[in-house]
Amino acid sequence: MNINAKELRAALRLVRSMARKHGAGKAIPLHLRTIPGEDCLEVIAECSARTRIAAAVTVGAEGDPLNAVTTMEVAGALVELPGDTIALEVVEGSLHAKAGAYEMTGAKLLGPLPAPEVPLPGPQRAAQLDGAIFAEGVLGCLPFVMRNEIRPNLAGVYVRVLGGRLRCETTDGHRAMHIEKKARRVGKELDCLLRYELLELARPWLRKAETAGLTVWPGKGKETAGCMVRAGALCIRLSVSPAKFPDLAPVFPEPHLTQVTVQPARLLKQVQVWQALRLGSGPLPLLLEVKDGRARMLTEQTSMLGQTTVELEATVLGPSARVGFNAHYLADYLRTVQEQPEVRVSIGKPLQAARFDTPDGAVHVIMPLRVEGWDGVVAA
Repeated sequence: MNINAKELRAALRLVRSMARKHGAGKAIPLHLRTIPGEDCLEVIAECSARTRIAAAVTVGAEGDPLNAVTTMEVAGALVELPGDTIALEVVEGSLHAKAGAYEMTGAKLLGPLPAPEVPLPGPQRAAQLDGAIFAEGVLGCLPFVMRNEIRPNLAGVYVRVLGGRLRCETTDGHRAMHIEKKARRVGKELDCLLRYELLELARPWLRKAETAGLTVWPGKGKETAGCMVRAGALCIRLSVSPAKFPDLAPVFPEPHLTQVTVQPARLLKQVQVWQALRLGSGPLPLLLEVKDGRARMLTEQTSMLGQTTVELEATVLGPSARVGFNAHYLADYLRTVQEQPEVRVSIGKPLQAARFDTPDGAVHVIMPLRVEGWDGVVAA
């Protein structure tokens, strides 16, 4: 089987680097297999029961099918082979590779790979999306994902394709993010959950994505989902979960009567100053207060630093209002939108969630922080 050497090297480097980031490194076996009915070779690292990383390389129709399991050391050797074409085949239980005058024989095999899982006959739900739009939605939600297994149904980005729109949502219980984009190429309605550990590994390649495909199909008593992202000559496959995500609509309030429009980059610098002055651990309470058509932000009163008050350069609409924030959550959000020209903050009663809107249509919610000593805000 003859393979474009440049594409194969790129696929091997991708899978090896993502496997190292996952923490398993050389201990992960490397799977090489051709996909039935497709002219491609798939390079796979099975990092864990939940995490599978794969990159597909186009191959010619000639040559015998390949299905073998080898080691990451062999992958390193294949990357170093010169030439424009690499021929791979299994001979007497070992992997042979030839590139021009160079030949590698007797490479160790760990065994054959079980037959690839393919969609079973039946109705499929699939969508093809513009890669840049897909990456913008998914990566915009990634900083706010729940990163533990306490609630596995929240440990990822919920992706939904509906009515020509791509919707991405996530929450960690303290804040939530909703990004909606117009999708240029859409198939049928579908939804799935992209797990955060796979998105973290694939982040550099998602930014280069040209197209993204999502497919959900019925399988052995349950639905199975897959995500395929094309970046240049590589086709990256990620195993995902059919969505069992809570309805976040009640979490995102309608814009409140009181609205404060600020420059996110300028506000972020001020919050970071307060974070640097913070002594000890735990949440850093900040209070956003609107009064007499002006907005200001206050820190918690402490015996060491007293209290700091900063008048915000902002456009203010609506009646007086105030709400407390965890400064760390506010800074996390502002970092993701600091390139935006403005962010509109909607606040209501002290214990109502605050809503943040940016001109690109993204909506963020931060739950209020109850702080002792501020009128209308009591200690938890």
